Amino acid sequence: MIVYYRHNLIYKVLVKEDGKLYKTLMIVNLESGRGNFEKKLSFIVMELKYKEFDVTIKYTQKDFGADKIIENYKTEYDLLIVCGGDGTLNQATSALTRRKKNVSIAYIPTGTTNDFANTLGLPKNGVMIARNLINSKALKTDTGKFNNKYFNYVAAFGAFTEVSYQTQREKKRKLGWLAYIITGIKELGKIKPYKLKITFNDEVIEDEFLYGGITNSLRIGGFKWFKPKDISLNDGKFEVILIKKPKNFFGYFGILKSIILKDYSKDPNIIFSQDSNLKIDSEEQIEWTLDGEDAGYYNKIEINNLNKNIEFLIM
Repeated sequence: MIVYYRHNLIYKVLVKEDGKLYKTLMIVNLESGRGNFEKKLSFIVMELKYKEFDVTIKYTQKDFGADKIIENYKTEYDLLIVCGGDGTLNQATSALTRRKKNVSIAYIPTGTTNDFANTLGLPKNGVMIARNLINSKALKTDTGKFNNKYFNYVAAFGAFTEVSYQTQREKKRKLGWLAYIITGIKELGKIKPYKLKITFNDEVIEDEFLYGGITNSLRIGGFKWFKPKDISLNDGKFEVILIKKPKNFFGYFGILKSIILKDYSKDPNIIFSQDSNLKIDSEEQIEWTLDGEDAGYYNKIEINNLNKNIEFLIM
């Protein structure tokens, strides 16, 4: 293992040792994205075998996801390869975090939007990822703890957060990210504010909010929310965006302008901060999503940053 430094981050280069086969667990979700990944899988496995990775493949099922595969897999392995969307990756990293298992993850994104993969700068070509894996670099990223659950890149509530998991799978396959837009437009009339008490940075804010996002990603729901220079994946802090209910119709245009410009410093209806932990209390049960998947209803949540918790291999 060769270690070097760049931009204050520590990278490790995966170098094959003579005679060593990397014991690899590969988890595959064939239902992810447009459902055509199976055609590419044999080529990816061929590349891994050629690079002398000892690969065991496990397929997710409806009631037996990546988390259950990891929790029930007893054989030791050096590397975990996850082939699926953001939800599959969430299951995998959550299981590793619960088990406190320290293995590197190679992520081959096959979902519709692949928000976190885009933030990591991963190639879209799974064969290319497999081909370059032996000389990849490892980057440790922060993980979010949401009460007793976990997320890689976003915990959110309110406007549009239901769009990801309410969008029909068949529409996702045919239309890609456009399916999210169509579903989102239909949800506009259903936006409702939530009265919240938010505690962070030794400060307490009470107001009505339309949206809240605690993030560790450039992109959420297929849209770029931040400029690359404005975020770090492993600084121990989240980017927190809270959108208040505007006092009049024109306030919505101001919010939209801020999102388009990715500048949240001037709009009085947007609170933007970078925090390691926060608490949110609401008078009613609020529906939350974690990494684009339904996480259930809560009226009390606590979010903490697990600094440099998961190690991803990047090209």
